Amino acid sequence: MKFTIGGQVRGKGRPRFRRCKNFVMTYNDKNTKEYEELITESFISQNPSKKPYNTARALALTVTAFYAVPVSFPLKKRELALQCKLRPLVKPDADNVIKIVCDALNGWAYYDDKQIVEIIFKKFYGAIPCVNVEIIDVTSDQRIDGNGD
Repeated sequence: MKFTIGGQVRGKGRPRFRRCKNFVMTYNDKNTKEYEELITESFISQNPSKKPYNTARALALTVTAFYAVPVSFPLKKRELALQCKLRPLVKPDADNVIKIVCDALNGWAYYDDKQIVEIIFKKFYGAIPCVNVEIIDVTSDQRIDGNGD
């Protein structure tokens, strides 16, 4: 499954807390909630007939984030950025981008993000800011790394 999320790259915001009598409620801020909805809508519109992978499937997730080239970059630096020879060292952090994508796809691309056993994340500058997501079923993958037999 592949799809693209248009617009500026965003990461998962910090959780918010609210006291209700003797309990504390946790919730996501408005920006995080809106971006998660955009991710879900992008997935549904680009994969209309896909049903979630069943719970027994191990999945690999590849997230490639394309950040807008800053207007302040001189022409030479802009060219390097668009040729992927200059990589962005800007926020949001990789873990926050991955987290928002994984959480938004729960129940849509897979039943739970615990099914993800492998993640690849890449940052580049691009002419159009967006996030490309690819999900692959690796259940039958017989590669053995590390101390495996």
